[in-house]
This record gives sequence, C-alpha cells and structure tokens, in this order.
Amino acid sequence: MKRDAVTIIEVCVGLNCALSGSYLLLENIKTHYNLEIGSVSDNGILIVEKECVRDCPCGVIIFINGLAYKQKSFKDIIKYIDALSIRKHLYDY
Repeated sequence: MKRDAVTIIEVCVGLNCALSGSYLLLENIKTHYNLEIGSVSDNGILIVEKECVRDCPCGVIIFINGLAYKQKSFKDIIKYIDALSIRKHLYDY
C-alpha cells in the first residue's frame, strides 16, 4: 500500500540557490532521512526539487509543507522536520 506524504520538503534548485548550496542541502536531508527524490518514505516524508521560486537574494529557499524557510542551516531544518514528525505522531493517537 502506498503511503501518503505527511511532510513535503521542496528545495529550490534554481541557479542562484544551486550556487548557494541547495544541492548540498538536498543531499544532506536525503542522507539524514534515507530518502529518494519523488518517493514517499516509510515515515511519510516526500522530498522534491523545486524550480526557481524567484526570491534569489535570500539564498537557499526550502519549503516544508508549503511554508518557506530562507537562510536556515541544515541543523535548523532537521529540527523543524523532526518536530513535525513528533507532532504528527501525537495527533495520530
């Protein structure tokens, strides 16, 4: 049975974001959660590449469930994703 995505992570890979490290961030998130681009993981996380969002002066932009996060570190992003997962499990019971 195919799982629905609970947490959707979109990483901008436009030229400016790519030059600012978006692919490194994307790879780090994929490795941390053992994800494949475009596939929903067992814990309900979907990660995708997003075309340029036209907010280039802000550095790498990542969307988590539709909310934009600009100039955040890998550590900050992981904390937020983990908090979403914990919150989701609390409401499942």
